Amino acid sequence: MIMLASGWLLLIPPIQNNKGTVDDKRPYTEWQQHGAYDTARECERARDSLEASVWNYFTNRKKEAERWVTRIETLPKGSENWDDKDWDMVKQYGEYLESTSQLAALHTANLRARCVPSDVVFSSQPKEKERKRE
Repeated sequence: MIMLASGWLLLIPPIQNNKGTVDDKRPYTEWQQHGAYDTARECERARDSLEASVWNYFTNRKKEAERWVTRIETLPKGSENWDDKDWDMVKQYGEYLESTSQLAALHTANLRARCVPSDVVFSSQPKEKERKRE
């Protein structure tokens, strides 16, 4: 994390890899820093922008998947009209389905991002002397 004298941090909660769920109950020191800002207003604008990009991404992926399904459904497998592009679409659609839960966890984490005063994050970290003893 970037050390700030004062300001605001946009933090994203960690994802439990074994479950693929967002763990927003973890201490802020375990969250990923997405950005650092001078004011709460700047941080909130960045959070809103992050949220909008998540929704845009999912909307575009859904439209793309719908196009793949429509194309796959309209051409019977083995049809002479199938070409390499169609097989690539089937492969990409399969990869899309496999990655959906992972992407959903990542985007859920982004949607749960929070703007936090930097002193709240850094005051909760162990002091240097305490860290050396551990």
